[in-house]
Order: sequence, then structure tokens, then C-alpha cells
Amino acid sequence: MSGAILVTGAQGFVGRWFIAEASARWPQRKILGIGRSARRATFTSHVTIGPHRLLAPLPAALRATAPNVAYETADIRDEDALVALLVAERPAAVVHLASGLRDDPADALHSVNVEGTIALLRALRRAEVPVDRVVIGSSGWVYGSPRSLPVRETAALAPPDPYAESKVAMECAAWSAARETALPLVVARIFNVVGPGLDERHACARFASQIAAIGAGFAEPHIVVGDLTPTRDFVDVRDVAAALAILLERGVPGQTYNVASGRETVMEEVLTTLVAIARLGRKLNVERAYRRAADAVRVVADIGSLAALGYDTAYPLAASLADLYAYYTGPVATLAAAQSSSTPRASGAAAFEATQG
Repeated sequence: MSGAILVTGAQGFVGRWFIAEASARWPQRKILGIGRSARRATFTSHVTIGPHRLLAPLPAALRATAPNVAYETADIRDEDALVALLVAERPAAVVHLASGLRDDPADALHSVNVEGTIALLRALRRAEVPVDRVVIGSSGWVYGSPRSLPVRETAALAPPDPYAESKVAMECAAWSAARETALPLVVARIFNVVGPGLDERHACARFASQIAAIGAGFAEPHIVVGDLTPTRDFVDVRDVAAALAILLERGVPGQTYNVASGRETVMEEVLTTLVAIARLGRKLNVERAYRRAADAVRVVADIGSLAALGYDTAYPLAASLADLYAYYTGPVATLAAAQSSSTPRASGAAAFEATQG
């Protein structure tokens, strides 16, 4: 493979980790990231530790910018701007990771996930840019509550909420465009991602945030959780990044691939693992205070199609959770301390950068 790689959603959680993977794997290829925000030294989401709410700092592995990585501010829904960018850069491949998140308003989900995808694929056609692959990041949540496990890519789709519905609509729009223009499209259905920088709308980060606050003395040994009986297929973000790179190289156009670990984990195990990692050494009061109405009871993916391309996971869940907890006790705690001591109070990104010398 040669030529530039265009990555949308470049400052998001998966986008940042994929760009790090791609720049190391292909040092001679230009990696061009785009996103709506100006380039920043943080993720676009927020983190909390005790009373502090901060722009999520980057873990150490993501702070340095490789010489083959560039970034442009662009709205994925602005078709004309995308055409101009594509004509100028002429990428050889595209990885589309720009996405709304599960709890975003329905209109915002449709705007980014569906309209944004349509605008990108139309722009590729208008710019007449020949590409080797277009890999689109979808979600394992499109299956809803699978009728049989492990769930295969051929299973019926049963989107249970507006987020999953927008992902199904996105896939349909993408396949329609691919048929019209012979686009070498590959869809990656990504399951429950975990790792440093995970948005706290996801349970693993929510648990880690609360436990880190207890360990730092910001909170009493009390944690609020939801239902801990469902199972999920958790996959490390670095394994997801590697999977996307494999799909970019060897994914079969016209195919959909589950991107997951292929291991089923009960939610309670996530909590008990984080508590053990934190070594709280005292009784923890666990309050089960909420439950999502649309939650599936059991989820685990069949990853045979991806494994046939050479994919295997490198990070067991315990290691992913340990790195996630260390993210809170390291970069997040450092940033919180910098904010507390700065006079006048610095912005999140400025305070963090100051601590890095």
C-alpha cells in the first residue's frame, strides 16, 4: 500500500489511537486527520475526577505527533469543503470514524452519522479520487439483543435505540453509494471499546473515574453503577486500531467485519477488576441506581472473519482496565492538580501542556 490515508473523526477516542497505529505502521505514508475542531492537545470529550471536570488529556502514547501526520479542520457534513480537500490531497485510502455517540440527540446522530457519511462518499465521487479502500466504522450495537451467540456479521439487525438506528442507516447509505460507484467499501462493526481516554458515557470509564476519585481521597468509598448482570464483548482500543489497519490492507471490499475480542465478560467483572487494581483496601458500597431500558442481556461477537485476515487481540481486558485506571491516576490527576494550583486558573489544555514542560 502507498499514498495518503484520510482519517475522519481524527481527534476522537478511536481516531487518535488509529492514527498512532497507522503512522507507526506506515511511516512513509501521509496520515491526514480531519475533524470539526481546531487541533488540540486533548481528546474532544471530558473526564472527571472528584470535583474536577476537565478536557480529557492525551495519554503519553498519543502526545507526540509523528512527522507523517497532519491535521485539517473540516466538517464531515460540508460536501464542498470535502471535495476541495480530496482534490488537494488525493488520498489512496479513507478510514471514516467521525461519529455521534450513543446518548447524543437523535437529530445530531442522524446529522453526523448518516448525512456526514453521505457527504463524504459523494465528495469522493465528485473529486474523482481513486481509493484502494474505504473503511467505515460502524457499531456492534446494530445487532441489539442477538438471537444467538456469538453473533456473526450475517445476523439480523435489530437496532434498539436512535444511535444504533443511525448506524444502520449509515451502513445502508454507504452500501448504496458503493454499488453506484464501485467503491471498495469495508464496514467495521466495532463492539465495546475500552482503553485510556474512553468517554465516560461508557461504563468502564465511568467506573474508573469514580474509583480513582475514591483512591485520591476526593470521595467516600461509594460507587453508583447500573445493572451488573449483562455481558459485553470488550476490546482494547489499540486492538481496534490494529484491526482497522488490517482491514485497510486486507479487508475484502463489499464485506462487513466484527471488530471485537470474541470474549464474553459480565459487567460485574469489570467493576471487581478495577476495584482490585485500585487496591482500595476498604469496603466499597456499590449502589445499583440505574439501568438502560434498551440494554441487551448478553453480547459476544464472532470474529472469525477478521481473524482469517490475521487479526488477534494483544490486550486482555485486565490490562486494558489497568491502563484505563492508570490514565486517571496519571494524566487526569496531574491535570486536576495543575488546575487546582494555577492562579489564575488555567484552561484544561493549557494547564496540562504546562505540566509537560
